[in-house]
Amino acid sequence: MRKYLLYIQLVIIFISFATGAGAATVYIDVAADHWASASIDWVSKKGIMTGPAGAQAIFLPQNPVNRAELATVITRTDARIQRRIDELESRIAEIEHTSYLLEQLLNKPQ
Repeated sequence: MRKYLLYIQLVIIFISFATGAGAATVYIDVAADHWASASIDWVSKKGIMTGPAGAQAIFLPQNPVNRAELATVITRTDARIQRRIDELESRIAEIEHTSYLLEQLLNKPQ
């Protein structure tokens, strides 16, 4: 049950991506009214997608994603998820330790 709750928390965190990786690049080939503009800005801010290697301020939203690019996106996303899992496991350990200490204090004979 505990692992199930942890999984739900991780999914929620994955969806929200509470921490950012930095400022988004302004891409000259993505108009503000482009249908994917907000999503491109989001993945750029998170460092998940950055446009083609060696290109400055170009995203090429009309191009299909090739295998290497998809592998890069998956690797970056997996790394972000793993960092969040590590953070959560650390917090859970702290909570469990605190809970144990509180239990010991409350059950201490007077």
